[in-house]
Amino acid sequence: MARTPPFWPTVLTCGFVELFSWAALYYAVPVLMDLAARDTGWSLASMTAAYSGSLVVSALVSPRVGRLVDRHGPRILVTVGSLVGGVGLVAVAAARHPAAALAGMALVGLGQAATLYPPVFAALTIWHGERAASALTVVSLFGGASSALLAPVLAPVAESVGWREALLGVAVGYVVLTIPLAWWGLAAPWTAHAEPPPPGHDVGEIVTSRRFRATQASMLLVGLALYAATLNLVPLAREHGHSYATAALAFGLVGAGQVVGRLAYLPMARFGDPRLRTLVLVAAAVVVVGGLALAPGTAGLMVAALLAGAVRGAHTLTVTLGVADRWGRTTFGELSGTFQRPVALAIAAAPFTGALLASGVGGFRAAALVFAALALLAVVTARAS
Repeated sequence: MARTPPFWPTVLTCGFVELFSWAALYYAVPVLMDLAARDTGWSLASMTAAYSGSLVVSALVSPRVGRLVDRHGPRILVTVGSLVGGVGLVAVAAARHPAAALAGMALVGLGQAATLYPPVFAALTIWHGERAASALTVVSLFGGASSALLAPVLAPVAESVGWREALLGVAVGYVVLTIPLAWWGLAAPWTAHAEPPPPGHDVGEIVTSRRFRATQASMLLVGLALYAATLNLVPLAREHGHSYATAALAFGLVGAGQVVGRLAYLPMARFGDPRLRTLVLVAAAVVVVGGLALAPGTAGLMVAALLAGAVRGAHTLTVTLGVADRWGRTTFGELSGTFQRPVALAIAAAPFTGALLASGVGGFRAAALVFAALALLAVVTARAS
């Protein structure tokens, strides 16, 4: 077994790593995308495709990342991932052609795979056992706060100095802050799992079981709907007639809502079974995605964004803790990475899928209603989870 490091130093280190990583590698580009499209003349669809490409890369390598965590721990993985992600952001800031931006975002995707929730959550789950739910909740609060802290600051800075300069500043700050934190803060000794798994614990059988697939499908559909609506919230809000600054504020409130959702999830996790929690999440997703499309006025948009963020935050914990709740912590990194790959691929496709659907149905508000209807399909699969 991995030796157990002190709880709070490890949790806080992971929390700050997630705060910086989500802000830089996940949220910075969507916040700047509208300005970048206007400055470069690149289509919003091509830029969204580049962003989605980073998420696809991250999703494809997630099982490999999970196995690396099982065997070697998070220290080197997160440190190298931070450097690679920062280099990717610099490449995007310097890009003069959409293809160069796509290549830069592919590097960002590798950084995402090594630094965002799955590998850190896997390490914390292996380290802290029965306290893992508390550890993951605290760390996810840092990640959930990242967009709320970044978007309202980054948007006016980018309008003042330019999107390239703003993104370069994000990249440099990210590398300077995260690499030392990961190298020294995650230095606890790690012993790979050498003991055989308990009887009946066969990874191949688990990942091909009906329950595993049904749970995956429900999380995939909900993730696609939530992320397609929220990651396209800036253009959706502009359709509502709001200013860019108001749209950016609403986007930031999605992050604040994630904090609320994750705080609410921990006490909920102590009651009911994983299947019931999954069904509740599905129902809430249908409501909040539809709410983004129909929200009246500025106050309505802000409330809808906050609630959508809350459900998105709960979705993150449901995906991760649902694996441990159903199949335990043995080979958790590999199981979690395998479970999350199709879910992450759906989330990766969500921004581009949302933009593409919006162009076909008459706008982002109409597209959000379609995604709300799609989330209803998750009710069927959630019943078998």
